[in-house]
Amino acid sequence: MSSNFYIFLIAAFATVGVIIRQFKIQETIWASIGAILLLLFGLISFQAA
Repeated sequence: MSSNFYIFLIAAFATVGVIIRQFKIQETIWASIGAILLLLFGLISFQAA
């Protein structure tokens, strides 16, 4: 699978987390988790983030 698929998957995960707020976690945490995952997996560069 291409990196675009994984970027979309992580972005969708973060977006759903922000909208639904599962486990009463704040929106900023969900968005941060998505950004950190993209960086950790090398899907975006630090400069692009």
